[in-house]
Amino acid sequence: LVRIYENIGSSVAKMHNLSIFHGDLNINNIIINTVKYTVSIIDFDKSYYKKLSDNERAKNIQRFKRSLIKNKLYNKYYFELFLNSYNSTINSF
Repeated sequence: LVRIYENIGSSVAKMHNLSIFHGDLNINNIIINTVKYTVSIIDFDKSYYKKLSDNERAKNIQRFKRSLIKNKLYNKYYFELFLNSYNSTINSF
């Protein structure tokens, strides 16, 4: 699970670095390959492209967190891994 949460974090950060706001970022819109530990974000029909503010990026992250809680998948430790990976990737551009 460590690598998966880290990969989700870096994937969301890469998406944000490309100025993409995902209108429905939730755990159900992330495909996880448990053999290769890769993730794919899907369902971009409510998304848009523009320079993202910190507030918009935070909204995406909070939406993802709410989906984990709703689906009984939230774990503080793993979510911190997600955030750490997100922050190191977002700051690397």
